[in-house]
Amino acid sequence: MFFFQDNIGYLIQLHSTPFWQWLLVPDAEHFAPITHILFYIEYHLFNLNFIYYFSVSVFLHLLAVALLAYIINFLTKNKFLSLVGIILFSVNLTYTEPILWSLQGLILSTIFVASAFLLWYRFVQKGKNKYFWFSIFMLILSGFTYGLGAGAGIVFFFLTFIYKCSKKRNLFLYETVYILTGIFTFLSGPAVVSGMTEQVTPVVNNPFRDSLLYFAFVFSGVTRGVIGRLFLPGFEPRHFQIIPTVISFIPALLMLLLGVWFLKSKKIKREAKLLFVNLCVLIIYPYIWAGFVRYQFGLKQALAERYAYPSLFFFCIVLVFIIKALLENKHLSKKIILIIVLLIFIFQSVMLWRNSVIFEKRPQLTKVYFTNLTFLLASSEVVLSLPLPSYINQEYTISQLAPLLGKFPNIKYIDPKAGKFCSYFFVKELLKPAVYDFYHNQLLDPVVGKVLSLNAIENCRKEMDGIK
Repeated sequence: MFFFQDNIGYLIQLHSTPFWQWLLVPDAEHFAPITHILFYIEYHLFNLNFIYYFSVSVFLHLLAVALLAYIINFLTKNKFLSLVGIILFSVNLTYTEPILWSLQGLILSTIFVASAFLLWYRFVQKGKNKYFWFSIFMLILSGFTYGLGAGAGIVFFFLTFIYKCSKKRNLFLYETVYILTGIFTFLSGPAVVSGMTEQVTPVVNNPFRDSLLYFAFVFSGVTRGVIGRLFLPGFEPRHFQIIPTVISFIPALLMLLLGVWFLKSKKIKREAKLLFVNLCVLIIYPYIWAGFVRYQFGLKQALAERYAYPSLFFFCIVLVFIIKALLENKHLSKKIILIIVLLIFIFQSVMLWRNSVIFEKRPQLTKVYFTNLTFLLASSEVVLSLPLPSYINQEYTISQLAPLLGKFPNIKYIDPKAGKFCSYFFVKELLKPAVYDFYHNQLLDPVVGKVLSLNAIENCRKEMDGIK
C-alpha cells in the first residue's frame, strides 16, 4: 500500500505551500478546506508512512458503518435489520478507491450528508428547530469537505418540498434556507479557487447529445455501478457485449419492481413510503453531482468506484426497508435473508481482495520509485529533473518531489529541456551503475521518454571513456 496519483500532487503542494494557502488549493473546482486540514494533520503526524493514512481511512469507513447501523435502527427499531445493513455496507468491491486511494474526503462527506439526513428527518418529525440548524451545519461541513457536498442543500430542499406536499405543512422558510445553503456551498468553490484551476465542468456544445450522455452517466452509475455490483460482484461486461450488459441491469430492474410493490402496498404506512422516496433521491444525487462534472468521459467513468460509496450508503437503507416489508408480509424469513446477505458479504470480500491486488500495482511501482529516487538523491550531486513517470500520473518533476523525500541541499538540478544536459559532472554521475540504471529505467516510461530519449543518455554515457 502506498500513495497514488492525486495524493502525490497533494503531498508536493502541502510540503511547499504555507498552511493558509494550502487550504485554498482547489479540489477540482471545489473548496475543500476540511479535507485539506485533515491531510495537513496526517502529513505532519505520519510523514510518508502510508499505513497510518490507510488506518485513518479505515476508521472513517467504520464510522460510516456505525452511522448506517444507527440510522437503520432509528428508522426501523430493529437490530436484526441494523445487522443486515452492516453486513451489506461494510465490505464492497468498490472500496479500493475510497480506502486504498485514501479518498478520505469522500467518506467524511458521506458521513456529514448522512448525519444531515438523520437530523433533517428528526426535524420534520418533531418540528424542533435545533435539528434543522444542526442539519444545515452538517451540510456546510459536507460542502467544504468534498465535491459530493457542494450543493447538497439543494437536494434537501427537494426532500423538504416532497415532505411538505405530502404532509401539507408550511415549510417555506426552511426550504429557502436549504436551497440558499446549497447555492452557497456550490458557488463557494468557483469563487474561492477562481483562476487557480482550469474549468472542470464540461462545456455544452450539443445540448441533445450532452443531455443523453448525462442521463446515461447517471442511469448506468446507479443501476450498474451500485445495484449491479452489490448483487453481481465481479460481473463487469463491456458495453459492446449486449447480452451480458442486459444481464447486469437485472438486479436494478428487480429492485425497481420491489420498489413499486413497496410504494403500492396497502400494508405499508404512508410515512415509510415517503421516507423511501426521499432515500431514493439521495441514492441518485451523488451521480447527478458526478455526472455534472464527468459525463463527457463516458460510461466507463460512470462506473468509477469512487462514485458508488455515498449512493451505496443510502441504497443499503432502502434495501433494508424492502427487506423489512418482505419479512412483515412473510414473503421471506430471517434465516433466508441472513444467508443471502452473508453470501453477498463473502463474494464482495473475495472481489474486494481481487480488486485490491490489481489496484495495488501502481501504488507499489510508486513506492519503489520513491525508494530508488531517494537513493539517487542521496548519492548524487547533479540530478536530471525529469517528469514523474506515467504510473504516478502527476505533472510534477523530480526537483519538486525531492523535498518530500529528505533534505538534499547540495544537489544541482538540471532541466533536461534546457539544452545541453550532458555536462562533465553529470557524466561522472552516470559512472555509478545505480544512477545509470535509474535513468535507463525512467526513460523507458512513455511520459518521461517524451522529454528525453534513451539514446541521449546512451550518447552521454559514451563520454565516460574520456573521463576514465
